[in-house]
Amino acid sequence: MGAALVAGLLKAGWPASLITVVETLSERRAQLVSLYPGIITSEKIVACTAGVIAVKPPAAAETCAALAQAGATRVLSIAAGIGLSTLQSAAGATAAVVRAMPNTPALVGEGAAAISGSSQCVEADLAWAESVLGSVGTVVRVDEKLLDAVTAISGSGPAYVFLIAEALMESAVGAGLSPEISNALVRQLLVGSAKLLQQSTETPAKRCYGVCNTGFRAGRYSCSNRGNSAGCCVAKSRNGFVKIHGQKCLNFPTMCVGYVLGHSFQQGFTPQLEVALARARRLDRCRRGVGTGPFVFLGTFCFACFLCATFFSA
Repeated sequence: MGAALVAGLLKAGWPASLITVVETLSERRAQLVSLYPGIITSEKIVACTAGVIAVKPPAAAETCAALAQAGATRVLSIAAGIGLSTLQSAAGATAAVVRAMPNTPALVGEGAAAISGSSQCVEADLAWAESVLGSVGTVVRVDEKLLDAVTAISGSGPAYVFLIAEALMESAVGAGLSPEISNALVRQLLVGSAKLLQQSTETPAKRCYGVCNTGFRAGRYSCSNRGNSAGCCVAKSRNGFVKIHGQKCLNFPTMCVGYVLGHSFQQGFTPQLEVALARARRLDRCRRGVGTGPFVFLGTFCFACFLCATFFSA
């Protein structure tokens, strides 16, 4: 993540000579200089006016204290799970600490991050942190108590998008498509859908309904006139088939997308997803339809869209 920030800052126009990367491994330092010509690398923290903590959480407080001692008046931490009180205490009275929760799409300049400042921060400190993280994506401000929610949504969210991709690829192969074709279709499906959602003023639920409401029978499995809730009951049967309202519809040898998402979040993440899954399981909310083969892919994917829409709107 630290390297991604360096790349983003350089792309945003920050002079390379003003960026120093502290790295204890000599091989990695050489690699960074090769990747980002002009930056400075060092084995130890040097005199500075601001610093970004991108180390493992156990070393975050110690690093924060070292930055303050080196002259940093602003510190941005992307170390997961280390609270502002701990970091600010380590920094002392001379440095203002901002805590952030970024995510892995920052590696390609499409990250989503949230920041929260300590009581010692002023507007200029938060604006500086936004300029750093804004070089690799979107940044929002939240109270620190909400950073756990941010971790569950945008921090961990990419993993669930990847689960959707995996499930769709496996089901596509099971229906006869080659792994190469399945891979190409699903990857572009997610990229295109994300761009469409980003550029649209409509809600995810309306976008999903627009796909399901195109005359395909499979749409009846997943679309509901409730607008923002999953209106379909999809569950994994014992023999590995996905059943919708008791009808065997698709040989889906792994898990349906909704099952994966719901089960994962039930293991300790957000109650909103648990509510969404409970709604989806209610048979009286299902719309019975007839359809097999490729059309069911659409139904399964739209179910995942509605599940996500419920989460985002909850």
